[in-house]
Amino acid sequence: MKSHSRLFPNLSKLFILISIFLSFSGFSQQAVTYTVYGDSSNVYEISGLETQNGHLLTAIYDFLNGVDIVVVFRSDNGGMTWDSITTFGIDSAYHGYIDPYLTMDSVGTISLIAMRGVLQPGILYNGHNCWIQQSTDDGLTWNLHGFSPNIGSGSGTDFPRTSAWSVDQMLLTYQEIINSPPVIVACTSSDGGISWSNLISFPSVNGHWIGGSSIKKGFGSKAYVTYSDLNDKQLYFSESYNNGITWSLMDTIGHYNSLGYFYLTSIITNQNISGYGVLSHAAHHFENLYYYQKNSGTWSKTLIDSISGYAEGFMDSSGIIYVAYCKIGNQMVYLNYCYSIDGGITFTPPFTADSIQASVPITMSMIGDYSAIYKTSDGKIHISWVANYGDKVRAKHTIISNPVSIKELPISSDGINVSYHPSLQQILVKHPSSLQYSLILMDISGKVIKKRTAESGNQVINTNGLTSGIYIVTIREGNVETSAKVNIY
Repeated sequence: MKSHSRLFPNLSKLFILISIFLSFSGFSQQAVTYTVYGDSSNVYEISGLETQNGHLLTAIYDFLNGVDIVVVFRSDNGGMTWDSITTFGIDSAYHGYIDPYLTMDSVGTISLIAMRGVLQPGILYNGHNCWIQQSTDDGLTWNLHGFSPNIGSGSGTDFPRTSAWSVDQMLLTYQEIINSPPVIVACTSSDGGISWSNLISFPSVNGHWIGGSSIKKGFGSKAYVTYSDLNDKQLYFSESYNNGITWSLMDTIGHYNSLGYFYLTSIITNQNISGYGVLSHAAHHFENLYYYQKNSGTWSKTLIDSISGYAEGFMDSSGIIYVAYCKIGNQMVYLNYCYSIDGGITFTPPFTADSIQASVPITMSMIGDYSAIYKTSDGKIHISWVANYGDKVRAKHTIISNPVSIKELPISSDGINVSYHPSLQQILVKHPSSLQYSLILMDISGKVIKKRTAESGNQVINTNGLTSGIYIVTIREGNVETSAKVNIY
């Protein structure tokens, strides 16, 4: 709320101001889980999204009776029930389909990419490319639209990931695991995946297997690629300033301690804002889960949790980062959830969204390989994931209501926003100005609790030690003030 007068010249005006502020109810996270794919399944990879018309799609890889298939499911009621729409199974050339990944462009065209082929002894795949299926009717029908660039090369494409943005504009990354040395390939398409150009190869170190590549469109014309190298145990990052046509030299993000299998990486970004980061986590095995961000040319990392398995995350249009991941404890499998409101510097303590009782002690994770976490138009968080029961692995869908314990206050016309985060005991002030401003925190009596000059941009006010109650946050720029009420509890 905007005020052009002096700051609360008397107490009566303060109470008048308070009376017209919005009030907020208490916060509580609620999670409920539904079954996507039934008890006889052997699901390993999963992906999902919300369509432009509000339907939910989930694509899964299932090893069913010795056959690799991809099944697309659709929900018309927000994830409570799921209908099987189509199954992509055996083809004459490459037998099966593995590693599905969904993406959607700005006009609602949905692309599903999956690799073709079957696993062979020695962790090699028979020569295959990836196909791209597209749907223009919210996933009801699909048409083969294109192939990845190495069609017919026999090079072995693994872990394809795509990112679509404007009409027919796509990014693609995948690893070639049979060629020596193995490489990560990044490329672009301007016709929705029918043809590809600007192929860039990122080679491995000493010819060892690369794992866990990821590609995402960023703000403006930026794009990002990450991957891990099992040989030198490093995580790498490259940036493009022209939508993937050319890429920067590889930047070393950090180092990890392998337990014998490769790491996965996920780009955390949003096309509408400039922030980005990298989530790194172990495939199948359990190691520390980190979020990496770059500040002043240097990468720093935040420990999200220890001994975690597969993880996935995203950033919404306000800059909040959401992460879902798994943990195990003997015969229990836990789906955990957390988020960050400060660009990944800190994350909330984990919220256990669901837990599964396994039939035997679990030693390898099967939760979250290409798991999907996204926010739907109603503000809920949706997580499509793989639940390991010990004898079977099944597709689940968890919905989290009230996903962020932030009390969002009205955003003023100049973009200022004040929010309260009880889990971190912080008030976050988002401010677009590059100029100095005064930041004042008062209690309901008008007593100044904290006051400081902010150089510019976003600010954090720690509320640790404050008693529960109503507080007033005021931002003063010259003679112009913006004030908001915060209910601290």
